[in-house]
Amino acid sequence: MNTLALLSTDINYQLSLFGLIAAYAFIGVLLMLGCILLCNWVLKVDLRKELIHDQNPAIGTMFGGLFIAIAIIIAASIVG
Repeated sequence: MNTLALLSTDINYQLSLFGLIAAYAFIGVLLMLGCILLCNWVLKVDLRKELIHDQNPAIGTMFGGLFIAIAIIIAASIVG
């Protein structure tokens, strides 16, 4: 078999895999943004004020855990 053909197929596969991972990353960022907006709407709290001005560690910890949970779900969907 031609080595150039194998190399070309390998590059195409890597590019398509990179595109798929980039799509999952973009979807993950959109999910995180959606979760922030949903929590802001459900909790009826100004999250920017709570995190930046009041420096509320409880809300920061909550969002940190939320982001880690979403990242685990997205990583599992990529691998699985």
